[in-house]
Parts: sequence; structure tokens; C-alpha cells
Amino acid sequence: MPLFYQLLASVALSCLTQCQSIRLMGDLSPRSNLLKVAAPADPNAECISNYSYDPVEKYIDEHRQSPLGGPFLAQMASIANRINNFATPVADWELLKQWDIGAKKEDNGTCTHKYYQNVGIYKSLNSNEGRCVISFASMNMAHLSDWQHNFWASTSEWCGYKQVQAGYAQRAQDFKNGKRFNEFAEFLGNPANCKGGVIAAGHSMGGAIAELVAVCASKGGWPFKVDELYTFGTPGITKGEQMINAVSENGCFKGARIYSKDEYLLDPIPALSQPWGFLHPKIEEWRLRRVSSNVLQVKKFGCSTPHASTNPKLASRAPNMLIHPAVRYVKRLLGFNSLESDCELTVELPDGHGSVWNCTLKPNSLVSSYLQENAVEFDDSIQGEWSGDQ
Repeated sequence: MPLFYQLLASVALSCLTQCQSIRLMGDLSPRSNLLKVAAPADPNAECISNYSYDPVEKYIDEHRQSPLGGPFLAQMASIANRINNFATPVADWELLKQWDIGAKKEDNGTCTHKYYQNVGIYKSLNSNEGRCVISFASMNMAHLSDWQHNFWASTSEWCGYKQVQAGYAQRAQDFKNGKRFNEFAEFLGNPANCKGGVIAAGHSMGGAIAELVAVCASKGGWPFKVDELYTFGTPGITKGEQMINAVSENGCFKGARIYSKDEYLLDPIPALSQPWGFLHPKIEEWRLRRVSSNVLQVKKFGCSTPHASTNPKLASRAPNMLIHPAVRYVKRLLGFNSLESDCELTVELPDGHGSVWNCTLKPNSLVSSYLQENAVEFDDSIQGEWSGDQ
């Protein structure tokens, strides 16, 4: 059996034994009977059904979403998670545009899907900031096409790069060729809408698509550029040549590529493509390691270091799909606001390659105050139906 299929079988077996309670890459929490039913927020949206999911207070109570004013990285992870069901608002952000790029509305009014791929634009609720986030949904394990696109080992040429992972390249190209691309791109490029800059965010496959969009936009010819990039548990995307930010002097994107690698266990998805030589783009690497119940170690590697382009490595730890879902990243990142304000610098790596920080995680006071102000009693004895909610 080829090595790729051996590793894929290993991850699949890991998921079969660990993921049955994750609810298709969601979290372990039971669903409340207090489901919120949300119609599309975007009047131009097509082929998008109403979504039903728990009220925001329950998400915040269970640390599946950042509250208003929560730590910035936890807010980015929250958006990367909640784009899966087009939730709004998410922390400090309101969904303005939503699009399933795999859907097509036929002449007779019916909708067909070659796959499901949500993309949305969120805008800061703080009018003085004027920042926007474009986010792409992650893999849904219920859809065969997501498995195919996420685990292709083949490559194709895209946006001037010769060897881009073919599944991600197809979805990024479908976004670029889609009927609403100009509408989305012109909105992001209009200073009246996004005067504070554009952020791209995504989890897993959604992070890979966000990276490709950020890279291609930086090369010119698009109405907007991505100012910051944040991905969570995202695989490598190119072979032979590392993708760069064409408008940055050092080729690096501002932001972070974040993944979990504990003492014995590893989120396997960001490492899955490494044995075939797939590289991550030039962006700072953040490795999250749970040291104890209340201490999280953050190891940073500079965006120009070889480590940041190739790690994590699949053989370095036992794969554990339980730490891959976006909600796991939300929970880990809710415990501190920033490295500089809440964490202790313990090691400076030689030659400016990076640093190691220990963060003592504290109960987020914003979560507590939000729940007190928006008190809701949850009845978990009657579970609502799961509908793609993570």
C-alpha cells in the first residue's frame, strides 16, 4: 500500500475511534433544545438554507465561541468555526456577505451542488476600526467531495505556482471564477467598507483556501489585498516553491499559522501533506502545546525559517483528531489575550528563529460577565437535531 494511503488510513482509523462524539468535526457538547433558526443574512445569497444552531450564549458558556471583546486570536478561530453555519454575530464581527461557491441555481430555480463550500465576509462591529474578515469553511466529513479535495496528493498550476495541492487549488479557482467573486472582491477593496484592512481566516481546508486567496490577491490584479492571515490546523499547500506575500519586503504575511502539538498527541491534519513535500506559506508558525490543565506553551517560529515552512511532521506524535476541530482552538486561545501581556517568555531560539512562551490560562472574565448580562437557562435533557453546527 502506498505511503499516502497508509497515512490516510491511519488518520481515518484515528477518527473512527475518536470522532464519533465530535459530531462531524464539531465538539463534544450536547445540543440544547433552544435552537436558533437563522435565515440567510445576505439578501443576495442563493441556494443557502436556514441554519439551526444553539443560541450564542450557549456557545460562549461552553467556550465554543469568543464573547464580544474576547482575545483576538480566539475571535479569529471563532469565525473560522462559525462560518460553517453562517452564524452572526460572532464576537465583535457581523456577517455581511455569504456564498456557497459549490452551489449553482438552475434556470428552473432548483439548486445543485458539486460540493458545499461556505465563504463569508464579516465586518467589525466597531465602526472606528472598519476591518473585514473573509473566511472559508472547513472540511465537512459528511461530504465525499471534501475528503477528495482535502486529501489529494496531486498538484496543479495555480496563480503562477507550478505545484499547488489540486483540491485546494480547484476551490480557490472556483471562488475566483464564481458569479459573486467581483462583488466580494470589490466590497473588500473599497476603503469605505474595509478602511481598517482585510483579514483572511480559516480552519483546516478553509485555512488552505484562505492562504491561496491571500497569496493570489497579493500578486495584483484583484481589487483587494489581504493585510493579515490567520489559519488553524491547516495543511501545506505547495510543492517545490513556498508561497509568499508579494507585497511584503520579506515575503511574509502578518498573522499566524496555528496548530496543536502536545507532548504525545498531534493534530494530524496540518501534518498530513508533509511527507510529500508540501510546504506552508511564509507566515509565522505557532505551535500550541498543553503543558498542564492551566498552562499552554506557545512555541513561535519566524516566518522565514525552514521550520515554519515544513512543520509539523506527521511521524513526530500520535495523531489525535480530537484536537483538530476549530472549537478546540477556540478553547485553547480564550485563555490569554496576547503573549506579551499574559505569557512569560522562557526561551529565545538562536539566530532569531523564534521563541517559547508559557501562558497561564485564566478563566476569561469576559465570558463570565457576558453570561451574567445575558442569563439563559439551558435544558440539555432535550437535544436539538445537529445541522452542521460546530
